[in-house]
Amino acid sequence: MCRLAYIKRPFDGMAAWLASLESSMGGNGNGVAVADRCVKGVSISVKRTVHAMDDLQRGRRHTPVLWHTRRTSSGNTHDDLCHPFPCDGGWLAHNGHWQWAHAEALKVNGFGPMSDTRLFSMVVDRDSFESAVARLAPPGVWLHMRHDGKLAVWLGSGDLWYCSKLGAWGSEPAKVGSWFEVQSGWYGYGETPKRQPTNVVTIPRQAHGCEWLSNEEDE
Repeated sequence: MCRLAYIKRPFDGMAAWLASLESSMGGNGNGVAVADRCVKGVSISVKRTVHAMDDLQRGRRHTPVLWHTRRTSSGNTHDDLCHPFPCDGGWLAHNGHWQWAHAEALKVNGFGPMSDTRLFSMVVDRDSFESAVARLAPPGVWLHMRHDGKLAVWLGSGDLWYCSKLGAWGSEPAKVGSWFEVQSGWYGYGETPKRQPTNVVTIPRQAHGCEWLSNEEDE
């Protein structure tokens, strides 16, 4: 299991939110992708991903980012198995565990470390994200961000939240804004998600929401 986020633009408290996602269900590697570039790895801290956003966005004002923190459930803890994965003209991140693909990944040789998500990324790269989803309907939350920043979502199972004011999607709501739980299904690139009718959460803005993180010394 893991945690993930898609963020159209930075917001106050964003760094603390990402740290809370790692604490919730991560800690075995982090990664962030912007346009056609990515920083990820087992030793990459949340703070470094936040700094990397600025570096990767240089010359690309407020370019969306795809962020992920991994909790090892398929494959081992390895840099090559950290998300996001490059495929189909963009980047793929996954929250969940796909037991069938995990079993199939154990049979794949010659490609280095393998997991359920890396295996699916190879299928996506061959067939396209939409075609792979239509054929396999994998369980879990799947985000595919193209290099132009547009997002497509397959929510086969699990939870995903969306806040239109912040322009953000996440495994859990941040401590600011009005969030609603996304209804299961397919969402094409740039589509507005459908909400679960009874699950809307409004959280008041928290002052100094990321102060503890911004005051840390660089590693």
